[in-house]
Amino acid sequence: NPCIPEYSEVGSEKHYYLDLSMAAGGDDTNVQFNKDGAFGGDSGFVYDYDNEKVGIGRDDPFYKLHVDSDDIDAIIGIQQNDNTINGPDLRFRKSRSNAIVQESRA
Repeated sequence: NPCIPEYSEVGSEKHYYLDLSMAAGGDDTNVQFNKDGAFGGDSGFVYDYDNEKVGIGRDDPFYKLHVDSDDIDAIIGIQQNDNTINGPDLRFRKSRSNAIVQESRA
């Protein structure tokens, strides 16, 4: 396992080292993920660190979170698995001059 440090003994001292020579998955800005036990990356899941934006389905996000799909069934879902009266919230908030323009608490 490359995440477990190796060590060598010099006299009575143990000298630990960690092999960090593994290649990253994907290209620059690709978000790293575990793909079958190895580093993975994909141009469809990126973090633009210069502009602090995340792209899902595109490699050049325009918005802070930019989700793009050519699929007619493209859905972003929020699901609550709790049988209470209140459901999950999705709130959009826009302000002008530090004043809230509209806020719904429905």
